[in-house]
Amino acid sequence: EFRKVPFLEGVITAMDAASEVGTRYAARARELAEKEADDKRRAELLRIAEVCDWVPANPARTLYEALQSLYFAFMLLYWELPYISHNQGRLDQYLYPYYGGDMREGRITPEEAQELCDCYFIKLSEGPGACTTNVGGVKADGSDATNALSYMFLESMMHTRFTTPWLGVLIHSKTP
Repeated sequence: EFRKVPFLEGVITAMDAASEVGTRYAARARELAEKEADDKRRAELLRIAEVCDWVPANPARTLYEALQSLYFAFMLLYWELPYISHNQGRLDQYLYPYYGGDMREGRITPEEAQELCDCYFIKLSEGPGACTTNVGGVKADGSDATNALSYMFLESMMHTRFTTPWLGVLIHSKTP
């Protein structure tokens, strides 16, 4: 209907602005890379720029991109609603396909994935408000949903030793 046009135009404007966040972060990472003397750190900054060039404007293809896109979404949500707690849901469930694909394709090692999870939790702890996430639980068929990322996110809490994000472990009779 014609009445929906202003709303849809507003959605397009908001999505264009959201996708520009990645472009701005990519540009800043490249600026920092140009000034960086350490080759390893320069390579990290250029990788950050590459990831931010892709997300959130495009669908994530890897765990790195998925975590970055999720963090951008978290940031944007806080810019809009800074005074409430946000629950990111069951990270281990919806991020596992990215992790599994990366592992199958040899794009990442478990140690590199752990570092990304740790860095993600560090960024969440820097946020202006509270954030909750969950791991474990059951699948739709009632079977245990625990996976490698469930453990990695638990490890991230131990590695970072921050009080946020608040991590809920969904326990059931078959929890390992």
